[in-house]
Amino acid sequence: MNRLTTNVGGETSRGVTGMAEPDLSKLRNFGIVAHIDAGKTTLTERILYCTGRRHRIGNVDDGDTVTDWQPEERERGITITAAAVTSLWRRCQLNLIDTPGHVDFTAEVERSLRVLDGAVVVFCGVAGVQAQSESVWRIADRYQVPRFAFINKMDRAGADFRKAVRDMEKRLSIPPVPLQIPAGEASAFSGVIDLIKMRLLTFDWEQEPPVSKESDIPDALKPAAEEARSEMVAKAAECSEDLLELFVNDQPVPEDALRAALRKGTIQRQICPVLCGSALTNRGVEPVVDGIVDLLPSPLDIPPAKGIHPRQQDKAVERPCKASAPVSGLIFKTHTDQHGTLAFFRIYSGKLKPGTRLYNPGRKAAERVNQLWRIYADKREEIEEAGPGEIVGLMGLRASITGDTLCDNAHQILYERIAFSETIMSVSVEPRSSADQAALEEALRQMVMDDPTLETKLDEETGQTVLSGMGELHLEIVKDRLLREHKLNVRVGQPRVRYRETITRLATAQATFDREIGDRRHKATVQVQVEPIDTLDLKVASDLDRKTIPLELIEAMKESIRVAGGSGPLESYPLLRLKATVTAVEDFDPLLATETALTSAANAAFEKAVEAAGPIMLEPIMRLELRVLSEHVGDVLFDLGGRRAEVKETEVVGEHQRVVAICPLSELFGYATQFRSLTRGRGELTLEPSDYRPKR
Repeated sequence: MNRLTTNVGGETSRGVTGMAEPDLSKLRNFGIVAHIDAGKTTLTERILYCTGRRHRIGNVDDGDTVTDWQPEERERGITITAAAVTSLWRRCQLNLIDTPGHVDFTAEVERSLRVLDGAVVVFCGVAGVQAQSESVWRIADRYQVPRFAFINKMDRAGADFRKAVRDMEKRLSIPPVPLQIPAGEASAFSGVIDLIKMRLLTFDWEQEPPVSKESDIPDALKPAAEEARSEMVAKAAECSEDLLELFVNDQPVPEDALRAALRKGTIQRQICPVLCGSALTNRGVEPVVDGIVDLLPSPLDIPPAKGIHPRQQDKAVERPCKASAPVSGLIFKTHTDQHGTLAFFRIYSGKLKPGTRLYNPGRKAAERVNQLWRIYADKREEIEEAGPGEIVGLMGLRASITGDTLCDNAHQILYERIAFSETIMSVSVEPRSSADQAALEEALRQMVMDDPTLETKLDEETGQTVLSGMGELHLEIVKDRLLREHKLNVRVGQPRVRYRETITRLATAQATFDREIGDRRHKATVQVQVEPIDTLDLKVASDLDRKTIPLELIEAMKESIRVAGGSGPLESYPLLRLKATVTAVEDFDPLLATETALTSAANAAFEKAVEAAGPIMLEPIMRLELRVLSEHVGDVLFDLGGRRAEVKETEVVGEHQRVVAICPLSELFGYATQFRSLTRGRGELTLEPSDYRPKR
């Protein structure tokens, strides 16, 4: 390709094919995240075309995009799994992950942002900040990921750049700073005004090869551009003392100093730069690629990876992003197919080669890397070496799964695991032929290993396998995959709510385990206290003196309580909003108080304490965000009232109304179909898990 680009970084370059081994300053690991249908995959396709990685543009509607490669994704026109692709731009290696927008697959966003250095957040120029936009933004906040925004669909009827920016100011955590403004909106959209260079950028994709053009800003647009530039410089000056001095003294601001301040503010998450355009028509895409290079961090720009020592869990350990450091990294995703299990691995330090022996400190297991791959969606390229900061695929692992740390056995470190949301919905699954039972169990085992938001459990009363997930679409996709990939035609029961259990008051209980096993006596008496807490988890602590009782025995007792917390006393649902503390071990005798005795006694004491603490059932509550035409609002609100919903917020947005409500999940089965009927197919609905409340 011979595609000319003008860019934020101030140099002219061309998209190129072919891969080179970059130095760390030339590496960008980033994700593209957004609400469903905001244009993430469309933007990804244009980026791949811009960078010369692909020679024709795929379209979601045509089902021929690179990153939506699974049959279910192409049929439904949505992204289901995060897909990794690699390309080059301005001598930088871009490792891009395209993530899903549907709430049922938020776990894919969660595990991607856990290992990425930066993100491009896509917003719809018409709808502005949508529900799932806020969700992925909060995930990026949690993992402290620097990001910039791309306001897409500026050529659509109703597009309003300023309103989208105001939405960001109002609803998100980092102040937006436009680096561009659109030249016209909706049908009048013709290009973007670069506020750094104060030039109009237009994009002519009818030519072959396509070109970007730079010209003077039309007189009619100059006042708005000058005002926007002044605001941009003022906000950039807050990120740089050098720029602030120039700004305060009303001196000219050099472009290099301005870019440096914007980059610093982005990496430190003081500001969120904002670009705009139309990914579908390729207008404004090349400045996005330049922004990835110029604004997002390299692995050198982020702090060293932090973890703990596996055997001394109060000891913090760091790994610098250097090839000379001991090798370490995190598995953030696995994918199993007919060739085996591919582990997606972020290398935080050191170098990897095929044949490297690693250690999994969380599972106390040795591993060997048989093959090393660079991943390009559903294709792979075998490589001979990978260094720090890279994202690669590993083959040959036996015991390791998503969230596991792999490291040098002589220099151990344990990174924080990835936290995933609790499953909220379940269905029974059984084969139509008993001969397929073993094949079904193996297929589900593989799927659960690859997808941490899936769970399976045997219903002892009915003998059926119960499959739990994040929503109706999530479970429907699993059914489709069982048929398509594993040739298993299964019967699926009606969806059921996955409830939780909790306690209502503080309680303490004690239990003794005293038994002879073989020729040894095992005896211990353990006391456990339980109390309600506000957070949606089960916390386990200990008040025991480590000088008296070894740390490994204390940790074993805590782990036995965590396992017991997976099944409450009422209907065997997991326990939430509860803190359990091992408060005492009576008359500790190191000869009798074995790990078996202590863990069994702790387990029994915990169960007795929970039963005495007033256990109750909790039901999942969903947050709904709806955009409906004003003429349909009455019907929608009336219907919600019959579903035990509480309306929390309403807002007029043009000819639509935005409604935010909460509602028990049990009232929402099939609601999407009803909502389409009430709005004549012209409404927009987003549901996401919000909370758990006592079941009524």
